[in-house]
Amino acid sequence: MRIAKKEMDPRKWVKPVALYLDFNAERHMKVYSDSLNNLTNEAALPSFIFDECFDYKPMLWPDMHHAISLRQMVVNKVTNRLAIQRILQDDNPLLHKVCDAEGEIEVPDGDKSFYELFWLRYAELQEEKEIGRE
Repeated sequence: MRIAKKEMDPRKWVKPVALYLDFNAERHMKVYSDSLNNLTNEAALPSFIFDECFDYKPMLWPDMHHAISLRQMVVNKVTNRLAIQRILQDDNPLLHKVCDAEGEIEVPDGDKSFYELFWLRYAELQEEKEIGRE
């Protein structure tokens, strides 16, 4: 049995919409949080934490009218306090920048820098540690 060449085109096997609907931002952001949770003192800091407009990846949002904070999604999954301490001690001014994407949809916590989000997460982890001791 012969298969016509046009029937072998993989673009015709899967509809692009199905790929989009199957894409999960939480699962995708886990790669970023894992890189931070496994950060060693010798390793360079991952470059994505210096991208103040990291949130503006609309293909990961549920839809174009409901923006989500991808930075917050990543930071909330970081449990390595030593890694966060290392980030907070870095003197790179890019950590303190806030995205100024004018005309864009407002992103939750878009007014905070990556540094501020890490500082808040560190405080949260410290509080959990102290509560655990009591």
